[in-house]
Amino acid sequence: YSVSDKNGNTLDSAKLTLAISRPETDEFNEKFETPILKDRIYSFNDVKFSKPGVWNLLLKVEVGEDYRFYDVKVDTRKNAKVDMRIKKAYEF
Repeated sequence: YSVSDKNGNTLDSAKLTLAISRPETDEFNEKFETPILKDRIYSFNDVKFSKPGVWNLLLKVEVGEDYRFYDVKVDTRKNAKVDMRIKKAYEF
């Protein structure tokens, strides 16, 4: 992920938290709080999907006192089309 301000300037001081879950159960819920920042891109390298199928990804991005949530659904089944478009964004 790349994080920028309203003027398009890349921010390297954001705090990102990623939660992954399955829609039908809480059994596989995981939370990742320490992304790697390299070349102004935040990444979570330890994320592993323990079984194929649909997953919910909820990303919280914090910059100072401001934060947003991004809700993305992915399908990890072989030959599945992966839709990485952001479904919802909430700003508080």
